[in-house]
Amino acid sequence: PPIYLYSNPSGLERFKDVVTWKPDPDGVFSQTFFRYPYPCGSFVVIHPSGEFRGILGGYPLNQIQVALKKLQRANR
Repeated sequence: PPIYLYSNPSGLERFKDVVTWKPDPDGVFSQTFFRYPYPCGSFVVIHPSGEFRGILGGYPLNQIQVALKKLQRANR
């Protein structure tokens, strides 16, 4: 199941009934995947194999599902 992390809680209020957000522990994910600030949010999907896909900056929500499917196919 996905884990939703944030580095800045601003703007998350509108998703509180849909997603349980957790703070990025010690900024590990921000420093690893999002070294520079991007407007309109970003995401990364990490497979247990360590392979990952993401988008930096704005994206349509269906891109998260596309990233999940590509990682599942690549790691069969």
